[in-house]
Amino acid sequence: MVEMQVFHNELLHQNREEHFLPDSIIPQIFSNIKSIYQFHNDFLLPQLNQCMANWSVNVSVSVNVY
Repeated sequence: MVEMQVFHNELLHQNREEHFLPDSIIPQIFSNIKSIYQFHNDFLLPQLNQCMANWSVNVSVSVNVY
C-alpha cells in the first residue's frame, strides 16, 4: 500500500500546482482503494498465480469464475 500513498501524495502535490481537480475529489478517488487492494490480493492475484504456475499444462488467458 506504500505505492498508493506515494501516488496519492504526488496527486495532491500536482493538483496544488495545476488545480486540475477540486480538492474534495481526491479523497473520494482513494476512498475504497484498500478494499480494492484486499480483493485483488485475496482473490484475483492467487488465481493469476495459479494460472501462471500451470501455464505449460493449460495455456489460456481466460478463467471461469463462478
